[in-house]
Parts: sequence; structure tokens; C-alpha cells
Amino acid sequence: MSQTRATNVVLYAIDVDAMATFYQSVCALQQTRVSDSILTIHNVEWEISLVTIPGFIAADIVIEIPPQRREDTPIKLVFSVDSIQRARGAAAGLGGVVDPEDREWSHDGYRYVDGHDPEGNVFSLAVPN
Repeated sequence: MSQTRATNVVLYAIDVDAMATFYQSVCALQQTRVSDSILTIHNVEWEISLVTIPGFIAADIVIEIPPQRREDTPIKLVFSVDSIQRARGAAAGLGGVVDPEDREWSHDGYRYVDGHDPEGNVFSLAVPN
């Protein structure tokens, strides 16, 4: 008998604890520590493994304060949330940003908005219209 597993995404981070706290609060996800260098945040449908960037690589990465968006990647995660307003407030207190209401857009029955996490990774949030 085969076992079904949630879809998994790996996101490398300098500070996995801060990133887990951010996504747990903004996207209402659960957190599980796998090892000293890996935290998993998840719901029933999917999970993100936050993996610590090795020190010799992290030494060359500069995260500005406030973090600058790293928009030069072909991937953007989209999270379903219960409230963009609630997520916006949570992000602001944890070193990330959810764009203001005037930057939201609608498509295919959902309202979307972009943001970035404490390390500058871009994401979108979605709620049903």
C-alpha cells in the first residue's frame, strides 16, 4: 500500500527559526523541527522545508534591513490565507511585508497580493473573493 505525502517545497534560509515563525504566523501553518538545520512548516496539503544555508555560502549573502525583494527568481509561492489584512499585520511585526490594499488584484474568483519574507523571498497571498 502506498502512502500519500503532502507536496513539499524546499526553501533555503539564513535564519530558519525566524523564517518558520514568519510563515507560521502569516500563513497559519504548523511547525515541526526535523533537525538543527531543518524546520518544516505545513498544513494538510503541503509543506515547506526550511533548510539552513551552509555557512560558507551564507557568508556571501547580504540581507538588508529592511530586506530587499529578491524578484529575480522564476518561482513565487502562493499561500491561501483566511485574511489578507490579518496576514499583513502579522508580516509587519516579523520583518516581512505584505503589500498595501491598493496593490491587490483579482483573478479567477480570488483576491491576491504580493509580499516578501524577512529574507526577501517574494510570495503571494490569496483569499476567495
